[in-house]
Amino acid sequence: MPRLTVNGEIHEATGIATVGELLDVMLIDRGQLVVEINGEVLQPEKYDATTLADGDELELVRFVGGG
Repeated sequence: MPRLTVNGEIHEATGIATVGELLDVMLIDRGQLVVEINGEVLQPEKYDATTLADGDELELVRFVGGG
């Protein structure tokens, strides 16, 4: 079972194969979201095709507007 670091916290990724599945399980809306995996920004169209591996480090950043 892969162990992932997401925003600095370690998670066991049981049954999760892709970045897209991780976002779905974590109930994260993909709108206005930037995903960085192992130091590289991932394009949104690649979320469902990018597989996760043990030790991957992800940063999930949401843009928030305001004024």
